Amino acid sequence: MKNLLALGCLLAALPVAAQTPTKFKVKTKTGSQTTKTVGVSVPTVSAATVARVVRTLAADDLQGRGTGQPGGLRAAQFLAAEFQR
Repeated sequence: MKNLLALGCLLAALPVAAQTPTKFKVKTKTGSQTTKTVGVSVPTVSAATVARVVRTLAADDLQGRGTGQPGGLRAAQFLAAEFQR
């Protein structure tokens, strides 16, 4: 259960961990320098999404999530699908 709580906290913290835009100096074709701003777009995670993920991982259907148990494989597949969204 502690691992599930840690996962929920991790998912909730994703928007906070988004990178801020960074400025870089680049040379143009003419040789002059200019500043470009480069940022990373990170999708936000809603409270409803976190609740859905935690509910799914805590469900009795997974029959435990230990190494080598069928529930562990299903939980891993679920998480892999979530990260691909």
